[in-house]
Amino acid sequence: MNRFWESRLRLKSQRVCRALRWASTWKFCVLGLGGLCLASSLFAARAADEAPIPADVPAATEPVPATELAKPKSSELDDLSLEDLMKVQVSTVSRVDEKIDDAPGSVYLFPRRVIQDRGYRSLGELLQTVPGFTVFHRDLDFVVGVRGLNANDNDKVSLLVNGQLVLGLHEQDFLNGPINLDNVERVELVVGPSSFFQQANTLAATINVITKDVEGTELVGAVGNALPYSATLMAGKRWAPDKSASFSLTTERKKGFDAWNATRWPNLAGRNLTGELDQPNFFGILKGQRGETSGQIVAYKSSWPELNINSGSLNNRGKMTEQHYSAFLKNEHASSSTLTRVVRLEAALKEQTRLNDGGPPIDAVQQSVKQWAYKGEVGLRYTGFARHVVQVGIQGSYDHNFDTFFTFLAPSQPGSIPRTTLVDQDTHAYGIYADDTVQVNKRLKFIGGLRVDQNTRFKGNRWFLGGRSALIYQTKPNWVSKLIYNRSVRVPSALAALNEVWGADHLNNPNNPPFAQISSQPQNPEILSTIELQNVFYLGGVRLGTTIYYQRLKDFISWFAPHSNGGNFSGPGAELSIQAPLNPRLTIWANGAWNNSKLKLFRPELFGPGSGGVEAHHSYINREGRIIGSAEYTANLGCDYKVSDNLTFSPGVRYFTNQAAVEFRPNDQSVFTTIRNRYYLDAALTWHNVRGRDMDLRLSARNLLGNRNPVGSQINGDTYRPRGREIVLSLDRRF
Repeated sequence: MNRFWESRLRLKSQRVCRALRWASTWKFCVLGLGGLCLASSLFAARAADEAPIPADVPAATEPVPATELAKPKSSELDDLSLEDLMKVQVSTVSRVDEKIDDAPGSVYLFPRRVIQDRGYRSLGELLQTVPGFTVFHRDLDFVVGVRGLNANDNDKVSLLVNGQLVLGLHEQDFLNGPINLDNVERVELVVGPSSFFQQANTLAATINVITKDVEGTELVGAVGNALPYSATLMAGKRWAPDKSASFSLTTERKKGFDAWNATRWPNLAGRNLTGELDQPNFFGILKGQRGETSGQIVAYKSSWPELNINSGSLNNRGKMTEQHYSAFLKNEHASSSTLTRVVRLEAALKEQTRLNDGGPPIDAVQQSVKQWAYKGEVGLRYTGFARHVVQVGIQGSYDHNFDTFFTFLAPSQPGSIPRTTLVDQDTHAYGIYADDTVQVNKRLKFIGGLRVDQNTRFKGNRWFLGGRSALIYQTKPNWVSKLIYNRSVRVPSALAALNEVWGADHLNNPNNPPFAQISSQPQNPEILSTIELQNVFYLGGVRLGTTIYYQRLKDFISWFAPHSNGGNFSGPGAELSIQAPLNPRLTIWANGAWNNSKLKLFRPELFGPGSGGVEAHHSYINREGRIIGSAEYTANLGCDYKVSDNLTFSPGVRYFTNQAAVEFRPNDQSVFTTIRNRYYLDAALTWHNVRGRDMDLRLSARNLLGNRNPVGSQINGDTYRPRGREIVLSLDRRF
């Protein structure tokens, strides 16, 4: 019966998405955006003469910076009325505040109260409850999958902290701490291409972590069976609406778990290394504002076992370490009541190393990637045209790559490769954008924007086109419809694009290792185009959101020995979310997603199923073309129950099925398999204002049933057993 309904769902979705498929082409982007901008301008000019400006449309004055708007406090969001809930604002999509239902994208908001009550302690735990998202471990770190796009790293997702991009250099892992959400005010998540105002460096989703501004001091501590300790200190002071400072610092220690098959990973099986978080690690934020100028300093370091190195010998203590230190400054100056100049400046030091200090030589790579990055932007925001918000800007960046090398000590193969420089080039990039938001009348809004990017990581004077367009219509007071098209461009990392040793282009290089001689460096950026039809309904107190989409990613980049353009990825999907307050104390929430996107490889004879190629054990796709690790169906169900005014109980169930996977068998073969019907039970009990004090106490549990049945893991040619039951007790004290 399940297969019958699955086939019916596929048939119906194919009919719906056939009409959308043509819209993902390059021509549609240019014609659609241009036509939409022109039509919106003409329509707006006519409507301006016929209708008065509605009271809830912002007047033509300087927009207030997003971080300074008087939004509802996080603890109050759960208690908002229907009318107020429809006016909740987000700033990640457009850099100016807009109602969440009017934003040109699939936006999910997680306020602090929800994060606390549901026991989310890391971005990885939070993202597992978003429609269409998965988080699984590979052979190095935890990796997020978005709408079936399960890549071999997290480069295709952008991480912002208070609006500042803080992505690492390569294969970063920000899902497992020390960004543990204790110092977070809210998380805004945009699914799909959403990087219009960023330079060409992201594709699948944008995560904006907005940290908390405290008045005084706040301490958060936690312990658990897999968490020896976690500590967060927050302090802050606000002297005036435009004069404030705040600081937060987090560190924690996590135990690992036994994950791997002894046949495939004999030196990892039985060892609690996967998911371990070692010291030193920290996540620190110092931010402030004085008048028109605001800024922040970010310090982030994370360290965990390097499983590829440690699988070579029990004596190895290989470590992966990621570091990010940056200073960011923004100045918003109102030249007039309708024109605002915005200047952004940033300097950052980024590092990632995979080293084996003092261990015996093994068949594994040691690697270092380091970079100084400098960015600048000048933008203008103009509201002098009735009902328009126009944003234009130019961005520039300069990257100084240094100390980027690898070694390959291979006792089982002839010859070892000493320390060899991988990248010694510096690069620069430019981006130009223009965007117009037109509030035609009380119900109708148009958005259209274009941007172009150039990056010297590619040879030649090549410019790449990105953009967005949206038609947003409030059909009825309780019904919003959105037709959205987004096109994002991602330039590969410096290591992928500028590698001077690995790949088919360097076969004559004596230091080209045997695992990296198949293909060339990427010749093109990745370009993801998505068209979405969204509807948001309010029925009584119930909020229901639906999305159908078709996505097309050209020139997918993954580990194709070395990183290379490996294929095109495309397909339809659908997502559903619902939040229903059954009574003042009980709210039910649920979501689900279906995705049928597939990757068509450029060279299936080398990397396809059963190819027998050098890297066939990585098995990028199964026989149906689904990326290994991607799940066709995901679902989440939970509730928030107020046992009393200060006591909240929040259980939840996570579920996925039809996950493409590879399983390693005792006869030294990897075979394709499908993981079905995996579910995990979580729960949290939160006592706010314990005994009338400024103190919260929370007991949370993940995977209460201890479900450790194997799940798929991309790239490494085998399944793994996820972490078992986790129980954490945390205390939040405000002074």
